[in-house]
Amino acid sequence: MNRETQPIPYAERGRMCAIVIIERMRPRFGLVLFLPLLLAAWLVGADHASAHDQLVGSNPSAGTDLHKAPTSLRLTFSDTVHDTGVAVRVTDASGRQLQSGDPVVADDVVTQRLESTKTPGTVRVVWHVSSADGHPVSGNFNFSINAAEAAGPTSAPKSAPTSKAPSSSGLQRTSGRSSDETSYSTSVPSFERPTDKTNNEPLLIIGIAVVGLLVVGGVAALIRLHARGDDADL
Repeated sequence: MNRETQPIPYAERGRMCAIVIIERMRPRFGLVLFLPLLLAAWLVGADHASAHDQLVGSNPSAGTDLHKAPTSLRLTFSDTVHDTGVAVRVTDASGRQLQSGDPVVADDVVTQRLESTKTPGTVRVVWHVSSADGHPVSGNFNFSINAAEAAGPTSAPKSAPTSKAPSSSGLQRTSGRSSDETSYSTSVPSFERPTDKTNNEPLLIIGIAVVGLLVVGGVAALIRLHARGDDADL
């Protein structure tokens, strides 16, 4: 006596087909997903590495030729720096270190008091700080001091006064001194902090697009492989 075969419900058929597809695609599916995840991890690491604090300005600035030795050095960074692990060394042309006391940290600005120097020439600045993410950052730059001003003003020979009225040479010395102060104040420009966050946007957008293309391509490849497997079974 023949028994009639009961038809399998469509829902059960769909579930069984899904199980078969998953079992066939499991080894390949892991490999296809691994590559986009690896690329995404690399992009996150690159973005994190570029987030370290950077020196965006200094006063005096790098390459500046000053007419007067500065009394302090100010370093401005792209983000807040830790007040521990900060070191600043300033050396004049003779090799004498000019830093006086410990550097002072206020948010993203590090200020170092300097001793006066009469040695003209190149001044070397070497700095080391800890960025907001705890990563150590260091760098260096140079500025110079004008030879005539660093040597100090030359005293004119004394002569007997002829009258009580102020001499023209005294007026010239006063005018020259104010001119030097003006030239020093204008030779150290103020810095505007650039927004460093916008530099990483193109890389992030390209990375997202590449990951999306890899995912779409992987799904398409899996569909083609599954279709070939069905044709082979037939």
